[in-house]
Amino acid sequence: MFLRIILISLVVFVIGASFGVYVVGPWRSMNNDQVSSGVSGARVDKTSQNYQAGFADARKLVEDSSLGSFFRTEDDVRTVSGTVTAINGNRLTIQSQSANNPFDGSALKDRTILVDTNTKTIKLTDRDPATIKAEMEKKAEQSKSPQLPPVELYDQTTVDASSILVGDSIVVTASDNVKTLAEFTAEEIRIQPKMFIK
Repeated sequence: MFLRIILISLVVFVIGASFGVYVVGPWRSMNNDQVSSGVSGARVDKTSQNYQAGFADARKLVEDSSLGSFFRTEDDVRTVSGTVTAINGNRLTIQSQSANNPFDGSALKDRTILVDTNTKTIKLTDRDPATIKAEMEKKAEQSKSPQLPPVELYDQTTVDASSILVGDSIVVTASDNVKTLAEFTAEEIRIQPKMFIK
């Protein structure tokens, strides 16, 4: 978590510095007469181009650095998670959680998930902690390895897609690459357990 904060701070710094060099710099070099008399459309366009060039340079610097791999998203994405914001028949609209890359646009923040007869819907519910503990102890006794074998933390129940409600957090898996798709058919939907803060 600490490393992530440092990395995001570094990206914000690089973008901020680029903003200062490419956008604020030309404005600071204008004399008061130019500022008070207004700026021509050409000047605004040039400033906009400078900002875009600065942003592109900053993005390239970060992506080419040793930290770049931290921000890169996979080329083949088959799983998307998010919160259901609307349901219209067999179409779910979700607000997807962004990946690590701060340069990814928000164009795919909202996605439409199509549910068909082949879509498998699974609801995850928290298991009783005492049951989990007993299962872990039993597996530890049976295991010869110093590492504890994995234990299921959630009960998984196959449910009808109509069990999905607005506000649910879901993880959607597709059979195709959905990295650039705003709408796709779900192969599987997992309804995540509700998180309650006590």
